[in-house]
Amino acid sequence: VLLVALVSPLHAVAEALFSAHMVQHLLLVLVAAPLLVISEPLRVMPWALRPEQRSTLLRWHRRMGAADSPAWTAAALAAHVGVLWLWHLPQLYETAVNDPLIHLAEHATMLGSALLFWWAVAGDVRRQRAGVGVPVLFLATLQGGALGALMAFSPVAWYRVYAESVGAWGLTPLQDQQAAGMLMWMPGGIVYVLAGAALFVSWLRADEHAAAAQSRRARRLPPAAASKGGR
Repeated sequence: VLLVALVSPLHAVAEALFSAHMVQHLLLVLVAAPLLVISEPLRVMPWALRPEQRSTLLRWHRRMGAADSPAWTAAALAAHVGVLWLWHLPQLYETAVNDPLIHLAEHATMLGSALLFWWAVAGDVRRQRAGVGVPVLFLATLQGGALGALMAFSPVAWYRVYAESVGAWGLTPLQDQQAAGMLMWMPGGIVYVLAGAALFVSWLRADEHAAAAQSRRARRLPPAAASKGGR
């Protein structure tokens, strides 16, 4: 997915069309980032390091896991939303399109904040994290939809940088922006909703497994021990 977003012909098209650039952003934030989190690379990557480096990385990973809390998840959401909205401010966006280094920083911060967000809501898929992650994903759906709707229904084009290149594709700058806004609003929103549904189902299954395990343990206890444990 990263290769398609950053190295394939899509990257060249994104220099001429805002809608293609939006596809890049969606691939980075809504496809590559959650897939990287779900793959749990930190379970495998440490074995490629020297023992002392591996110990340092694993200690850091444990501390981050211990910091799991609603406040941590809210901070990850704020970073994700803030980076996304910041880079779509017209002046900063056009600066990134015209400067390769700033463009690289744009994609790096978008991917980095998305990794932080998806790790906070779905990393390790623990029950307590899933309980917080579902409403957080709902909030992410709202903010993505709001930004996409602003682009789609704006009466003017936000970015002058595409004024000359977009005509070769049979579009006006405003039509290109409307297409980009609809991409962020509809397909982007659907990804958040599906992720929230999947997380909710995993939460329910974890509760069922925990209840079944508790029931099995209760059946193995002698009657006296079971009644004592109940009291």
